[in-house]
Amino acid sequence: MQRYGQRLYLKVITRKTGNAIHILDRFHIMAHMRQAIDEARAKEVKEPREKGRDPLLTKSRWLLRKRGENSTEQQESKLAELVKQSLKAVRSYLLKEEFQLFRLYESPYWAKRFLENWREKTMRSKSSP
Repeated sequence: MQRYGQRLYLKVITRKTGNAIHILDRFHIMAHMRQAIDEARAKEVKEPREKGRDPLLTKSRWLLRKRGENSTEQQESKLAELVKQSLKAVRSYLLKEEFQLFRLYESPYWAKRFLENWREKTMRSKSSP
């Protein structure tokens, strides 16, 4: 079933976009960001354990995958504590959350400006997404 859906998706994209070089859809962008956050979090859990320390990001996988607007008060409190630690996974999460604003732009000009600024910020942060 998945292959059929994938073929259908590609067929529709090809028909609708014609000569486009890159196709960026929100679902695949967010999936890539979640994967990058998961990888950064796993690394930031593994490294302290190897050095005999307690990792700060244990039991935070679903917190960092969740959209901020869907977080409980307890999760928001934990996230606020994690933000103070300047961890790569948390920086990546914050960039992912900021990217959610992109879909609110109606003007192509302002959407492009937002995307350029977000990309620059992401590159400077040396984070994954």
